[in-house]
Amino acid sequence: MQLDCSAIALSCRRYGEGAAIVHLYTAELGRIAAYVHGGASRRQAAIWQAGALISCHYTSRLPSQLPQVSGETMLETAAFLMDRPAILAMVNALAALTDQALPEGEPQPGFFAETVSTLVALTRGQGDAASMAYLRWECALLQAAGFGLDLSSCAVTGTTENLAYVSPKSGRAVSADAAGKWRDRLLPLPEFMLMTSGTPSDAPVTAREIRDGARLTAYFLAQHVFGARHLPIPSPRQLLQDRLEKAVPDFNGTAENTAQD
Repeated sequence: MQLDCSAIALSCRRYGEGAAIVHLYTAELGRIAAYVHGGASRRQAAIWQAGALISCHYTSRLPSQLPQVSGETMLETAAFLMDRPAILAMVNALAALTDQALPEGEPQPGFFAETVSTLVALTRGQGDAASMAYLRWECALLQAAGFGLDLSSCAVTGTTENLAYVSPKSGRAVSADAAGKWRDRLLPLPEFMLMTSGTPSDAPVTAREIRDGARLTAYFLAQHVFGARHLPIPSPRQLLQDRLEKAVPDFNGTAENTAQD
């Protein structure tokens, strides 16, 4: 089988003297592992960097053999983000989550397209816009991994107004009025998480809201995606969470301004 397709580089490790084993995500084949001749060389290092968008040629001969790929860079994501470490952390988390959360060899063209759009948004976005795009992508990842959040209406009353929390058990939204005495047991739901991708918003988004959104998706990733397989959440995602936590002012009103780089 031979196929020319677009792919997102997820991870790369050296194999032998100069080759590499890469993990890629494609619309046609889903998540795959492949052999790259010379993939560990300096000339090819940037091609297979996590988060890069690649035009690749895929060749598979026998089911018992690892397929081979060659490729050219379409979008060298990291090159755009060397001066924006917080957004680069989001790209690294995106690649690690895709690599470890999704089953191998199961195509999901819709989610692939959304992932490409998010990578492009991250390279072009700044601060709040990039953070919101990334966290909405994590919601889509939960759906693709088999546990989608239902933020369309209140689980208790059915209303679509004033949704402020999410049930940690069901993943459904709960309105502020219906939360009552249980609000301390629910997860805060930032308003921007209810907006579709590309929806304009005049209201500023605070570092606390970004932090709460990241806590929300991290909880369900840890419990229902990785916890179900007795695995920890990938370290790049945990490092991103640590960065977002530090961006929220403490009781003295100080903060490290790392989330909006």
